[in-house]
This record gives sequence, C-alpha cells and structure tokens, in this order.
Amino acid sequence: MFSREARRRNRERLLQAAGIHQVTKDDEAFVAKLEASKNLEKRLDDARRCVYEYSLALHALSDKSASLATALAALSDDAHGDAKEASNELQTHEIKLRRTHAPAALHALQELVGAPLDGAAAGSKDVERLTKARRDKLLDCDSFAARGDERLEAARRDLQHLTASCEAAFVTFSEAVGDATARCAGALSGVVAHFHCGVADAACARCESAPSSRLATHAA
Repeated sequence: MFSREARRRNRERLLQAAGIHQVTKDDEAFVAKLEASKNLEKRLDDARRCVYEYSLALHALSDKSASLATALAALSDDAHGDAKEASNELQTHEIKLRRTHAPAALHALQELVGAPLDGAAAGSKDVERLTKARRDKLLDCDSFAARGDERLEAARRDLQHLTASCEAAFVTFSEAVGDATARCAGALSGVVAHFHCGVADAACARCESAPSSRLATHAA
C-alpha cells in the first residue's frame, strides 16, 4: 500500500513525463559527483567479482595439480626403485598442497582481500539511500512549486541538507574504497606468493628426488 506522499510523487512523475509540469534541472556539480560515485561503485563491484573468480581459479589449479599427480602415479604403477619413490613423494606434496596451501590461500584471499572490499561496498548503501531521498525531495520541490504549496520552502531547506549529506557520503565512500584498495594490494601479493610457493615446493621436491638425466646433461 503506497503512502499519500508516495502517491503524490508518482503523480508528479507522470505529470513531468507528460510535459505538464516542469522538471527542475539538477545542479551540474552535484550530478558530476554522483556520476563519479556510481563509477567508483561499478569498479568496486568489478574488483569483488575478480576476487571471486580468482578463488575459483585457485580451486581449479589445486584440482588440476591433484589430477596431474594422480596421472603420474598411474604411470608408475609398474615402476620400482627411484621412480616409485619419486611418485610417492609427489603425491605426498600434492596432498599437502590441497590440504594446507590451497585452503590457507583461499582463506587469506577472503579475509585479507575480499573482506575489505566487501566492507567498502557497504558504504554504497548509504550513498544509495541518501541519493534516493534527495531525488524524492527534489520531486517534492517541483510538485510544491507547480501547485503553489506552502511546503515549498521547507522542502527546499530539506533538499539543501540532503545534498550536503550526499556529498559527505560520497567522500566517506571514496575514502573507504581507497583504504580497502591499499590494504588489498599488499595482501594479494602475499596470498599469491603463499599458494605458488606450495606449488613450487611440490615441483622442486619432484625434481630434486629424481632429476632427469637429460636435464643433468644439459646443465653440464
């Protein structure tokens, strides 16, 4: 059930759309700040989506690494001696990668990268709430002006207060995104290094335990 105010605003929108009532042109400086805030929110959403996609990639890499270890183990079913021992060591490192390095990297990714970005995104809700209230108040001013309503002056004062609140929210949101970005940039490097060190450990252990004769000849 719409309130009386909501119904009045809906009627005003229809009258403006029909060209019966005039639409007040909004302040250009405010519109530019609003567009900048919307653009920042879009870029923040893109970054949060990339964090999610990166977590999926870590999952996939861990799974493929395990599949490769399983495939190599199958090749060594009939092997003996050093080859069999090397295969067993590879599987051990792959198990450690899946059980330790990958979960730790995924947890760090969410806590150190995803969470700060999610926290910054919460600020966009305040911006959305205030800008909606300001749009409604701007519509009230048009409606009251068209009808000669005595509430016009009060509505204009409210509009000024909401404009100031919106601009303050723009600044707060921008600062929150900046702080989150600074925290995430350094943390992401650590997450990547931690995971890939786990992958490298498994690979290095395999090479050290059973070095290829061709590689040895090439190194010589």
